[in-house]
Amino acid sequence: MASIFGENTGLDNQLNDLFKNSAGPSSIAVAPKPISQNEVSKLLTGKLSKRKQQKLMIQRAEAGAAKARVLSALPELRKRKADVLENDQEQEEKSNEEGVNTTKSDETPKKKTKAERKEEDKKKNERSIFVGNVPVECMEKTGLKEFKQKFTEFGIIESVRFRSVAFAEQTSRKAAFIKKKLHDKRSVANAYIVYQDKESVEKALQMNGQVFKDKHLRVDSAINPKSHDRKRSVFVGSLPFDAEEEELWEFFKDCGEIESVRIVRDKTTNIGKGIAYVQFKRRNIVDMALALDDKKFRVKHTLRIQRCKSEDEITKAQQQEANKKTKGATGGGKGGRFSKSKTVSKKPLGKNSSLLSNKFEGARASKASGNKFKTGKTTKALKQKPRRK
Repeated sequence: MASIFGENTGLDNQLNDLFKNSAGPSSIAVAPKPISQNEVSKLLTGKLSKRKQQKLMIQRAEAGAAKARVLSALPELRKRKADVLENDQEQEEKSNEEGVNTTKSDETPKKKTKAERKEEDKKKNERSIFVGNVPVECMEKTGLKEFKQKFTEFGIIESVRFRSVAFAEQTSRKAAFIKKKLHDKRSVANAYIVYQDKESVEKALQMNGQVFKDKHLRVDSAINPKSHDRKRSVFVGSLPFDAEEEELWEFFKDCGEIESVRIVRDKTTNIGKGIAYVQFKRRNIVDMALALDDKKFRVKHTLRIQRCKSEDEITKAQQQEANKKTKGATGGGKGGRFSKSKTVSKKPLGKNSSLLSNKFEGARASKASGNKFKTGKTTKALKQKPRRK
Protein backbone atom coordinates (compact mmCIF):
# COMPACT_ATOMS: atom_id res chain seq x y z
CA MET A 1 0.00 0.00 0.00
CA ALA A 2 1.41 3.36 -0.98
CA SER A 3 1.78 6.00 1.70
CA ILE A 4 0.88 9.62 1.34
CA PHE A 5 4.51 10.35 0.56
CA GLY A 6 4.46 8.05 -2.46
CA GLU A 7 6.71 5.46 -0.91
CA ASN A 8 5.80 1.80 -0.62
CA THR A 9 6.02 0.99 3.10
CA GLY A 10 5.89 -2.49 4.62
CA LEU A 11 2.46 -2.52 6.22
CA ASP A 12 0.74 -5.50 7.70
CA ASN A 13 -1.13 -7.34 4.94
CA GLN A 14 -3.94 -8.44 7.30
CA LEU A 15 -4.67 -4.88 8.35
CA ASN A 16 -4.54 -3.83 4.70
CA ASP A 17 -7.10 -6.51 3.78
CA LEU A 18 -9.43 -5.32 6.53
CA PHE A 19 -9.49 -1.82 5.10
CA LYS A 20 -10.01 -3.15 1.59
CA ASN A 21 -12.90 -5.40 2.61
CA SER A 22 -14.63 -2.87 4.89
CA ALA A 23 -18.39 -2.55 4.83
CA GLY A 24 -18.16 1.03 3.64
CA PRO A 25 -20.09 3.95 5.06
CA SER A 26 -22.75 3.34 7.69
CA SER A 27 -26.29 2.93 6.41
CA ILE A 28 -27.90 4.29 9.57
CA ALA A 29 -30.54 6.79 8.59
CA VAL A 30 -30.08 10.24 10.05
CA ALA A 31 -33.24 12.31 10.01
CA PRO A 32 -32.63 15.62 8.26
CA LYS A 33 -33.74 18.89 9.73
CA PRO A 34 -37.51 19.25 9.25
CA ILE A 35 -38.82 21.96 6.95
CA SER A 36 -41.08 24.47 8.63
CA GLN A 37 -44.52 25.32 7.28
CA ASN A 38 -43.47 28.91 6.75
CA GLU A 39 -40.59 27.84 4.52
CA VAL A 40 -42.86 25.54 2.51
CA SER A 41 -45.34 28.37 1.88
CA LYS A 42 -42.53 30.68 0.77
CA LEU A 43 -41.21 27.95 -1.52
CA LEU A 44 -44.59 27.53 -3.17
CA THR A 45 -45.17 31.27 -3.61
CA GLY A 46 -41.65 31.83 -4.96
CA LYS A 47 -40.59 34.31 -2.27
CA LEU A 48 -37.33 32.51 -1.51
CA SER A 49 -34.03 33.06 -3.25
CA LYS A 50 -32.70 30.42 -5.66
CA ARG A 51 -30.05 29.35 -3.18
CA LYS A 52 -32.59 28.75 -0.41
CA GLN A 53 -34.90 26.97 -2.86
CA GLN A 54 -32.11 24.58 -3.82
CA LYS A 55 -31.30 23.97 -0.13
CA LEU A 56 -34.93 23.11 0.70
CA MET A 57 -35.21 20.79 -2.28
CA ILE A 58 -32.06 18.95 -1.16
CA GLN A 59 -33.51 18.58 2.37
CA ARG A 60 -36.74 17.14 0.97
CA ALA A 61 -34.79 14.70 -1.19
CA GLU A 62 -32.68 13.58 1.79
CA ALA A 63 -35.79 13.09 3.88
CA GLY A 64 -37.33 10.94 1.16
CA ALA A 65 -34.16 8.87 0.82
CA ALA A 66 -33.92 8.33 4.59
CA LYS A 67 -37.53 7.18 4.70
CA ALA A 68 -36.92 4.77 1.87
CA ARG A 69 -33.87 3.28 3.62
CA VAL A 70 -35.87 2.75 6.83
CA LEU A 71 -38.72 1.06 4.96
CA SER A 72 -36.31 -1.20 3.12
CA ALA A 73 -34.62 -2.19 6.41
CA LEU A 74 -37.89 -3.13 8.17
CA PRO A 75 -38.10 -6.72 6.83
CA GLU A 76 -34.56 -7.43 8.00
CA LEU A 77 -35.30 -5.99 11.46
CA ARG A 78 -38.45 -8.10 11.78
CA LYS A 79 -36.51 -11.22 10.81
CA ARG A 80 -33.83 -10.52 13.44
CA LYS A 81 -36.49 -9.95 16.11
CA ALA A 82 -38.15 -13.27 15.25
CA ASP A 83 -34.81 -15.05 15.49
CA VAL A 84 -34.12 -13.55 18.93
CA LEU A 85 -37.55 -14.55 20.23
CA GLU A 86 -37.11 -18.07 18.88
CA ASN A 87 -33.72 -18.43 20.57
CA ASP A 88 -35.15 -17.19 23.89
CA GLN A 89 -37.98 -19.70 23.67
CA GLU A 90 -35.58 -22.55 22.95
CA GLN A 91 -33.38 -21.60 25.92
CA GLU A 92 -36.42 -21.41 28.22
CA GLU A 93 -37.64 -24.86 27.14
CA LYS A 94 -34.18 -26.29 27.62
CA SER A 95 -33.90 -24.76 31.10
CA ASN A 96 -37.29 -26.16 32.08
CA GLU A 97 -36.24 -29.64 30.98
CA GLU A 98 -33.06 -29.41 33.08
CA GLY A 99 -35.03 -28.12 36.12
CA VAL A 100 -33.48 -24.65 36.18
CA ASN A 101 -35.50 -21.78 37.70
CA THR A 102 -36.09 -19.25 34.91
CA THR A 103 -38.02 -16.70 37.06
CA LYS A 104 -36.78 -13.18 36.40
CA SER A 105 -35.70 -11.03 39.34
CA ASP A 106 -37.57 -7.96 38.08
CA GLU A 107 -41.00 -9.61 38.09
CA THR A 108 -43.84 -7.82 39.89
CA PRO A 109 -44.14 -9.16 43.45
CA LYS A 110 -47.27 -11.05 44.37
CA LYS A 111 -49.98 -8.89 45.91
CA LYS A 112 -50.40 -9.54 49.63
CA THR A 113 -53.74 -10.59 51.05
CA LYS A 114 -55.61 -8.66 53.72
CA ALA A 115 -54.62 -11.16 56.42
CA GLU A 116 -50.94 -10.93 55.41
CA ARG A 117 -51.02 -7.12 55.53
CA LYS A 118 -52.72 -7.21 58.93
CA GLU A 119 -50.09 -9.58 60.30
CA GLU A 120 -47.32 -7.40 58.88
CA ASP A 121 -48.81 -4.26 60.48
CA LYS A 122 -49.07 -6.07 63.81
CA LYS A 123 -45.39 -7.02 63.75
CA LYS A 124 -44.51 -3.46 62.77
CA ASN A 125 -46.50 -2.02 65.68
CA GLU A 126 -44.67 -4.34 68.08
CA ARG A 127 -41.47 -2.57 67.03
CA SER A 128 -42.97 0.94 67.33
CA ILE A 129 -43.21 3.56 70.09
CA PHE A 130 -45.49 6.57 70.48
CA VAL A 131 -43.88 9.94 71.25
CA GLY A 132 -46.15 12.82 72.28
CA ASN A 133 -45.47 16.54 72.77
CA VAL A 134 -42.79 16.55 70.04
CA PRO A 135 -41.68 20.05 68.92
CA VAL A 136 -42.78 20.90 65.39
CA GLU A 137 -39.18 21.85 64.58
CA CYS A 138 -38.49 18.11 64.38
CA MET A 139 -40.47 18.00 61.13
CA GLU A 140 -37.73 20.03 59.47
CA LYS A 141 -34.52 18.47 58.18
CA THR A 142 -32.25 19.74 60.97
CA GLY A 143 -34.70 19.01 63.79
CA LEU A 144 -35.49 15.55 62.43
CA LYS A 145 -31.80 14.68 62.42
CA GLU A 146 -31.50 15.65 66.12
CA PHE A 147 -34.72 13.80 66.96
CA LYS A 148 -33.49 10.60 65.31
CA GLN A 149 -30.08 10.95 66.93
CA LYS A 150 -31.72 11.14 70.38
CA PHE A 151 -33.64 7.87 69.90
CA THR A 152 -30.92 6.05 67.95
CA GLU A 153 -29.21 5.45 71.29
CA PHE A 154 -31.70 2.62 71.92
CA GLY A 155 -31.52 0.90 68.51
CA ILE A 156 -31.56 1.28 64.74
CA ILE A 157 -34.53 3.33 63.54
CA GLU A 158 -36.44 2.05 60.52
CA SER A 159 -38.84 4.99 60.01
CA VAL A 160 -40.40 8.06 61.70
CA ARG A 161 -43.99 9.22 61.07
CA PHE A 162 -45.57 12.44 62.39
CA ARG A 163 -49.23 12.59 63.37
CA SER A 164 -51.73 14.96 65.11
CA VAL A 165 -50.40 17.99 63.25
CA ALA A 166 -52.51 21.18 63.36
CA PHE A 167 -52.55 23.02 60.02
CA ALA A 168 -53.37 26.65 59.29
CA GLU A 169 -55.54 25.86 56.23
CA GLN A 170 -58.49 23.52 55.81
CA THR A 171 -57.00 21.77 52.77
CA SER A 172 -55.59 18.33 52.08
CA ARG A 173 -53.46 17.23 55.03
CA LYS A 174 -50.80 15.85 52.69
CA ALA A 175 -50.55 19.12 50.74
CA ALA A 176 -50.48 21.21 53.92
CA PHE A 177 -47.75 18.96 55.35
CA ILE A 178 -45.61 19.34 52.24
CA LYS A 179 -46.05 23.13 52.25
CA LYS A 180 -45.39 23.19 56.04
CA LYS A 181 -48.42 25.45 56.64
CA LEU A 182 -48.72 24.69 60.36
CA HIS A 183 -51.00 26.39 62.88
CA ASP A 184 -49.21 29.26 64.63
CA LYS A 185 -50.78 28.42 68.02
CA ARG A 186 -49.80 24.72 67.98
CA SER A 187 -46.11 24.17 68.66
CA VAL A 188 -46.10 20.38 69.17
CA ALA A 189 -47.18 17.19 67.39
CA ASN A 190 -47.05 13.42 67.91
CA ALA A 191 -44.73 10.90 66.27
CA TYR A 192 -44.33 7.15 65.79
CA ILE A 193 -40.85 5.64 65.67
CA VAL A 194 -40.37 2.16 64.19
CA TYR A 195 -37.27 0.22 65.29
CA GLN A 196 -35.73 -2.80 63.62
CA ASP A 197 -35.81 -4.85 66.85
CA LYS A 198 -38.45 -5.30 69.55
CA GLU A 199 -35.82 -4.98 72.28
CA SER A 200 -35.27 -1.32 71.35
CA VAL A 201 -38.87 -0.46 72.32
CA GLU A 202 -38.40 -1.35 76.00
CA LYS A 203 -35.17 0.63 76.14
CA ALA A 204 -36.71 3.72 74.53
CA LEU A 205 -39.53 3.90 77.13
CA GLN A 206 -37.08 5.47 79.58
CA MET A 207 -37.35 8.68 77.53
CA ASN A 208 -40.83 9.27 79.00
CA GLY A 209 -40.87 12.61 80.83
CA GLN A 210 -37.44 13.62 79.50
CA VAL A 211 -36.97 17.17 78.16
CA PHE A 212 -36.12 17.56 74.47
CA LYS A 213 -35.94 21.06 72.96
CA ASP A 214 -37.69 22.50 76.06
CA LYS A 215 -40.58 20.01 75.77
CA HIS A 216 -41.41 17.10 78.10
CA LEU A 217 -41.83 14.02 75.89
CA ARG A 218 -44.56 11.45 76.52
CA VAL A 219 -43.22 8.07 75.37
CA ASP A 220 -45.22 4.85 75.36
CA SER A 221 -45.49 1.57 73.48
CA ALA A 222 -47.59 1.77 70.32
CA ILE A 223 -49.26 -1.64 70.68
CA ASN A 224 -49.20 -2.09 74.49
CA PRO A 225 -49.66 1.35 76.09
CA LYS A 226 -49.59 1.61 79.88
CA SER A 227 -53.01 1.69 81.54
CA HIS A 228 -54.09 4.97 83.12
CA ASP A 229 -53.85 4.90 86.92
CA ARG A 230 -56.72 7.09 88.11
CA LYS A 231 -55.57 6.94 91.76
CA ARG A 232 -52.39 8.78 90.82
CA SER A 233 -54.11 11.24 88.46
CA VAL A 234 -56.28 14.34 88.47
CA PHE A 235 -58.84 15.54 85.96
CA VAL A 236 -58.42 19.12 84.72
CA GLY A 237 -61.42 20.96 83.27
CA SER A 238 -62.17 24.51 82.06
CA LEU A 239 -58.88 24.46 80.17
CA PRO A 240 -58.37 26.97 77.33
CA PHE A 241 -58.65 25.33 73.92
CA ASP A 242 -55.21 26.56 72.87
CA ALA A 243 -53.45 25.33 76.03
CA GLU A 244 -50.27 23.26 75.65
CA GLU A 245 -49.01 20.33 77.72
CA GLU A 246 -45.97 22.32 78.80
CA GLU A 247 -48.19 24.86 80.59
CA LEU A 248 -49.66 22.11 82.80
CA TRP A 249 -46.17 20.78 83.56
CA GLU A 250 -45.33 24.26 84.82
CA PHE A 251 -48.64 24.64 86.72
CA PHE A 252 -48.30 21.38 88.72
CA LYS A 253 -44.50 21.25 89.08
CA ASP A 254 -44.56 22.29 92.81
CA CYS A 255 -46.88 19.40 93.75
CA GLY A 256 -44.35 16.63 93.06
CA GLU A 257 -42.94 14.43 90.31
CA ILE A 258 -45.16 14.29 87.23
CA GLU A 259 -45.23 11.16 85.11
CA SER A 260 -47.29 12.34 82.13
CA VAL A 261 -49.62 15.09 80.90
CA ARG A 262 -52.27 14.45 78.25
CA ILE A 263 -54.60 17.06 76.76
CA VAL A 264 -57.64 15.60 75.00
CA ARG A 265 -57.81 17.00 71.47
CA ASP A 266 -60.12 16.88 68.48
CA LYS A 267 -59.05 14.23 65.96
CA THR A 268 -59.73 16.46 62.94
CA THR A 269 -58.43 19.89 63.98
CA ASN A 270 -56.05 18.75 66.79
CA ILE A 271 -57.30 21.65 68.89
CA GLY A 272 -57.90 20.99 72.60
CA LYS A 273 -61.36 20.13 73.96
CA GLY A 274 -60.80 21.94 77.25
CA ILE A 275 -59.96 18.87 79.39
CA ALA A 276 -56.74 17.11 80.37
CA TYR A 277 -55.31 14.38 82.62
CA VAL A 278 -52.20 14.77 84.77
CA GLN A 279 -50.67 11.60 86.21
CA PHE A 280 -48.14 11.76 89.07
CA LYS A 281 -45.57 9.22 90.20
CA ARG A 282 -47.07 8.88 93.72
CA ARG A 283 -50.64 8.87 95.05
CA ASN A 284 -50.10 11.34 97.87
CA ILE A 285 -49.31 14.08 95.33
CA VAL A 286 -52.94 14.06 94.19
CA ASP A 287 -54.11 15.81 97.41
CA MET A 288 -51.62 18.60 96.82
CA ALA A 289 -52.80 18.97 93.23
CA LEU A 290 -56.45 19.23 94.34
CA ALA A 291 -55.49 22.18 96.56
CA LEU A 292 -54.66 24.18 93.39
CA ASP A 293 -58.34 24.29 92.40
CA ASP A 294 -58.53 28.04 93.11
CA LYS A 295 -55.10 28.92 91.72
CA LYS A 296 -55.14 31.18 88.67
CA PHE A 297 -54.09 29.78 85.29
CA ARG A 298 -52.82 32.37 82.80
CA VAL A 299 -53.39 35.15 85.37
CA LYS A 300 -57.19 35.41 84.99
CA HIS A 301 -58.28 31.83 84.22
CA THR A 302 -59.33 29.31 86.89
CA LEU A 303 -59.10 25.56 86.31
CA ARG A 304 -61.46 22.87 87.58
CA ILE A 305 -59.36 20.15 89.24
CA GLN A 306 -61.00 16.91 90.43
CA ARG A 307 -60.12 13.34 91.26
CA CYS A 308 -60.35 10.93 88.37
CA LYS A 309 -63.47 8.79 88.63
CA SER A 310 -63.74 5.15 87.68
CA GLU A 311 -65.91 4.03 84.77
CA ASP A 312 -68.58 2.74 87.17
CA GLU A 313 -68.75 6.09 88.96
CA ILE A 314 -69.02 7.95 85.66
CA THR A 315 -71.81 5.62 84.46
CA LYS A 316 -73.69 6.05 87.76
CA ALA A 317 -73.46 9.84 87.59
CA GLN A 318 -74.71 9.86 84.01
CA GLN A 319 -77.65 7.63 84.98
CA GLN A 320 -78.61 9.92 87.86
CA GLU A 321 -78.52 12.93 85.56
CA ALA A 322 -80.70 11.13 83.02
CA ASN A 323 -83.21 10.17 85.75
CA LYS A 324 -83.51 13.80 86.87
CA LYS A 325 -84.31 14.93 83.34
CA THR A 326 -86.86 12.14 82.87
CA LYS A 327 -88.58 12.88 86.18
CA GLY A 328 -88.92 16.56 85.39
CA ALA A 329 -90.39 15.84 81.94
CA THR A 330 -92.94 13.09 82.78
CA GLY A 331 -94.45 14.46 86.00
CA GLY A 332 -94.24 14.05 89.76
CA GLY A 333 -91.95 17.04 90.11
CA LYS A 334 -92.84 20.70 90.38
CA GLY A 335 -93.84 22.08 87.02
CA GLY A 336 -94.20 18.64 85.44
CA ARG A 337 -96.36 18.04 82.44
CA PHE A 338 -99.06 16.20 84.39
CA SER A 339 -98.66 17.89 87.76
CA LYS A 340 -101.85 17.88 89.91
CA SER A 341 -101.03 21.21 91.48
CA LYS A 342 -101.40 22.97 88.15
CA THR A 343 -104.95 24.46 87.75
CA VAL A 344 -106.58 26.26 84.86
CA SER A 345 -108.44 28.96 86.77
CA LYS A 346 -109.49 29.77 90.34
CA LYS A 347 -112.66 31.72 89.38
CA PRO A 348 -116.14 30.17 89.96
CA LEU A 349 -117.66 28.66 86.83
CA GLY A 350 -121.35 29.44 87.56
CA LYS A 351 -124.34 27.14 87.01
CA ASN A 352 -122.54 24.70 84.73
CA SER A 353 -119.51 24.30 87.00
CA SER A 354 -120.41 20.70 87.78
CA LEU A 355 -120.64 19.97 84.10
CA LEU A 356 -117.30 21.60 83.11
CA SER A 357 -115.47 20.09 86.03
CA ASN A 358 -115.90 16.61 84.52
CA LYS A 359 -113.07 15.62 82.21
CA PHE A 360 -113.37 14.50 78.63
CA GLU A 361 -112.39 10.93 78.04
CA GLY A 362 -109.55 11.29 75.54
CA ALA A 363 -109.56 8.73 72.71
CA ARG A 364 -108.23 8.69 69.14
CA ALA A 365 -110.72 8.70 66.29
CA SER A 366 -111.33 5.31 64.72
CA LYS A 367 -112.17 4.59 61.10
CA ALA A 368 -115.37 2.86 62.16
CA SER A 369 -116.87 5.66 64.23
CA GLY A 370 -115.16 8.75 62.82
CA ASN A 371 -115.52 10.51 66.20
CA LYS A 372 -112.71 12.73 67.36
CA PHE A 373 -113.45 12.22 71.05
CA LYS A 374 -115.21 9.44 72.90
CA THR A 375 -118.38 10.91 74.34
CA GLY A 376 -118.71 10.60 78.06
CA LYS A 377 -120.63 12.02 80.98
CA THR A 378 -119.90 15.67 80.23
CA THR A 379 -120.95 15.72 76.58
CA LYS A 380 -124.17 13.87 77.40
CA ALA A 381 -125.14 16.45 80.04
CA LEU A 382 -124.39 19.35 77.69
CA LYS A 383 -126.74 17.92 75.08
CA GLN A 384 -129.62 17.75 77.61
CA LYS A 385 -129.13 21.35 78.76
CA PRO A 386 -128.04 23.48 75.82
CA ARG A 387 -126.55 26.88 76.50
CA ARG A 388 -128.92 29.87 76.40
CA LYS A 389 -128.27 32.65 73.95
